[in-house]
Amino acid sequence: MRVATPAPVAGLELIFKREQEPDSRAPLTYREYVYRVAPGTDGETAKSLLVAQFEMVRLSLASSPPGRLVNLAIFDVELRASRTSRRSSR
Repeated sequence: MRVATPAPVAGLELIFKREQEPDSRAPLTYREYVYRVAPGTDGETAKSLLVAQFEMVRLSLASSPPGRLVNLAIFDVELRASRTSRRSSR
């Protein structure tokens, strides 16, 4: 059963997510969310926002089967994807 992504609490911007339901290869319900806050946000405020967001995620997974793994991260800077080259295995 697919669970909707919980909306970010006020003050957080979702910048990356990975959601995976249990299957034969991985028996866990997996959630990974990365958020951005305003530059210069103090640590206590960031922690409070992340704890509030974790509660939203926890509630959204309440009907999921046992075996849940949630990773949350928060940044106050803009992250840019680095370009990496992959060699062809041919």
